[in-house]
Amino acid sequence: MSTYYARQIEGVCGCSQQEAQHIESVMRDDIVHGTLDWLDKKQFRAAALRAQKLYREEQATYDAYFAGIRAFFQGKVREGDQKAQATATATR
Repeated sequence: MSTYYARQIEGVCGCSQQEAQHIESVMRDDIVHGTLDWLDKKQFRAAALRAQKLYREEQATYDAYFAGIRAFFQGKVREGDQKAQATATATR
């Protein structure tokens, strides 16, 4: 699912939905260092293009980071599912 900002980034950068989501993270974490809602259109466009350039230059590093984040949260979800299953089994 795309955020409002990722959809805007797709339009500015002409990239895929997945790349736009990664660019949004790069914008927040490495370019703007915070929220994006205060940027005007010109600033948003400049930040998006700068983030896209940085993402593409360091794509292997960013992709490894994003994969690690996904794996962490998938593990937490599995862990929660296992705890819920154990609780359900114990209360029968």
